[in-house]
Amino acid sequence: MTATPCPAVGAIVELAEIDSAPRLLVTTVDDSDTVTGVLLADLAAETRQRLASVDGRHRRKELVLAMTQTTALARFCVPVAECRQVDVSSIQSWQSAGEPEC
Repeated sequence: MTATPCPAVGAIVELAEIDSAPRLLVTTVDDSDTVTGVLLADLAAETRQRLASVDGRHRRKELVLAMTQTTALARFCVPVAECRQVDVSSIQSWQSAGEPEC
């Protein structure tokens, strides 16, 4: 069995163990087995647009840091094995389709 690669800060992951596969923006990598993040659906539309347009991991990491310092959002700790990496450019198509209601 292949180990799941640990996503970096600023990565978008789907929670594969949940039927609706909600997307999470990784805000911290706690260790090699756990990441912490915020639900993409909880972010303001402007923040999602900025994430989709940012090029480069370093710039995305800066944006995540600024967002976590100024925004009070619920954070979720998730085992890396339950995450599936998503291409950040898919945020735009996800936004236009809309997030399913909980």
